[in-house]
Amino acid sequence: MNSKLSKVALALTTLVVGQSALAAVSYDPSASLRLRYESKSDFNFNQSKQNYLVSQFRVGLKVKLDKHHTVFGQLQDARVFGEDINDMPSINERARNQPFADQLDLHQLYWQYKGDSYRFKMGRQKLNLGDQRLVASLEWVNTARVHDGARLTLTPKKGTTVDLFATKLVSIQPRDFNDQSTSNNKYFDSGFHGVYYSDKNLVDHAKVDLWWFLRENSDINDSIHTLGAKYAGNVGKLSYDVQGAVQTGEFSGQDHSAHYAHIGLSYKMKQHVFSTAYNLASGDSTPGDDKHRTFDNLYPLNHAYYGYMDLFSLQNVHNLEFVYKNQGFRVGLQSFWLNETNDKWYNAGLKGNSARQQSALAQNNEGSYVGSEIDITYKKAFMDKKLGVAVGASFFFSGDYVDNTAHSPQDPTFIFVQTKYSF
Repeated sequence: MNSKLSKVALALTTLVVGQSALAAVSYDPSASLRLRYESKSDFNFNQSKQNYLVSQFRVGLKVKLDKHHTVFGQLQDARVFGEDINDMPSINERARNQPFADQLDLHQLYWQYKGDSYRFKMGRQKLNLGDQRLVASLEWVNTARVHDGARLTLTPKKGTTVDLFATKLVSIQPRDFNDQSTSNNKYFDSGFHGVYYSDKNLVDHAKVDLWWFLRENSDINDSIHTLGAKYAGNVGKLSYDVQGAVQTGEFSGQDHSAHYAHIGLSYKMKQHVFSTAYNLASGDSTPGDDKHRTFDNLYPLNHAYYGYMDLFSLQNVHNLEFVYKNQGFRVGLQSFWLNETNDKWYNAGLKGNSARQQSALAQNNEGSYVGSEIDITYKKAFMDKKLGVAVGASFFFSGDYVDNTAHSPQDPTFIFVQTKYSF
């Protein structure tokens, strides 16, 4: 009898201890569903039209084991639908590394250790640095970006952070598991490492950012070093930021030397915000020689900076921007010139349109003006911000460069309607 009681007591004790241990673990599930309808007309400056729907479903679970250890996993299913989807050459839901579709796959999975003044994250994760002009997870894109690797974030004091990371972009395989196998795309096949320093304590009412990035792929003789700095501050209702970077190294075996510069001003008056910005990125005046001068845009958030139509990136460009915001309403006007007309015109996906490359325009300054874009968007949140709705319309007005390189060009338009529900 006593032995039976002892066994029962032992079982109860084990059960209680086990339940106590489990009680210390916290679970935080999450899920979201995003739908976006897009209508594109004349994106190739000819009579063409694309109408399609993209869906993005995510489900995740964050497990906090104790005050130091956290594990997070997230699945994602991204798809594209349209009556003539297979007839659209620019939309291939089966192609590798395309931005539209990726059937149910592992989107994120990482372990994080958090100390008193640092945190270390290992695994598949988002990588967003600074204002995301050079490094971003690109959430607008249906598949988004994630990196495999390690990241150490130091926070020696409030307002000061230092990020050190060693990663590689995850290659999208729409019908297979996303992994690190070679994809014949230099950005997906490259290692990406660096240091990002940000400090609000060096100067009153200002923030200083400094960074060094390395994108390297020895198989194609790529080794791009990016050294950059940003200074951002405010004087009363006026905010400003100045930033830039220089690059050196090798690009496909060519000596690489490039740069970009940005200056921005913003004025806030109650709920009204007026801002302007100028961007410059180097191009290559003599493509095909042993030197490469086009700025490498790395892994950017171009969609938010150079027009919602995604026709431009921070490469071989002069860009002037004016924006007005009032709560969820935004109107943006962008104008674009090529820095070097001998070089290509690069879109937000970092692809150059060589069909429009004409060396004769190098002697014609008027031929560098590509055109202007107007973006009108409105965003609103409902149901305690669980439901977000966004609508937008964009219009492009062609300049001399397009008129001189396209036969009877048609100006592009873009319309979208998006909903996202998080639960």
